[in-house]
Amino acid sequence: MKVFEVEHSRNAYSAAELAELIGVSDETIRRWIKNGDIKAFRIGRTVRIPAEELERIRTQSA
Repeated sequence: MKVFEVEHSRNAYSAAELAELIGVSDETIRRWIKNGDIKAFRIGRTVRIPAEELERIRTQSA
């Protein structure tokens, strides 16, 4: 079972931050975004993943 440590005050994560939290590469996160498996949004040139997506991933992998 994977253990996820979540900083509850966060609203969104970068691909690298989310990757570290769930134990995959940031390339995997970017591929999931491109395929529509994860919702994401841009702030300028930065891609951010809503904290709700982390919760959704956690419940799917449990």
